Amino acid sequence: MEERFFNLLEKMYIEFSEFRQETNTRFDNLESRFDNLESRFDNLESRFDNLENRFDNLESRFDNLESRFDNLENRFDNLENRFDNLEGKVNKNTLLLERMDNKLKLLAEIQQNHFEINERQHEEMNKAHKEQIELLKSALKHVIHTHNV
Repeated sequence: MEERFFNLLEKMYIEFSEFRQETNTRFDNLESRFDNLESRFDNLESRFDNLENRFDNLESRFDNLESRFDNLENRFDNLENRFDNLEGKVNKNTLLLERMDNKLKLLAEIQQNHFEINERQHEEMNKAHKEQIELLKSALKHVIHTHNV
């Protein structure tokens, strides 16, 4: 009986040792798998951090572009205001030039009229002077002729 007990204990020990060996192997496998998962998780975490950094960089660049766009928009608004001012000034100058053109035309017409009037008066004065000169010549001839006779 003792031998049987001993054999049974030995068999139990062997089975327990095999169970222990199998359990240790399974635990080692699980531990290895956990290590692998942990490594993969660390890798994913690193990749996620990298993506997050890239996203932050893109966000920063987008903010920069948005700021530049706002500056361009402000400059465009400024140019548009300046253009509107210039357009107003051009319209005002156009009106002034049109008024000046009308006044110059009027002045030219007046000057032409005065020139024609002066020309006529000059001709009339020349005619009157010629008549006076002719009259004076006749009178002088008559005086000379009556004086000589």
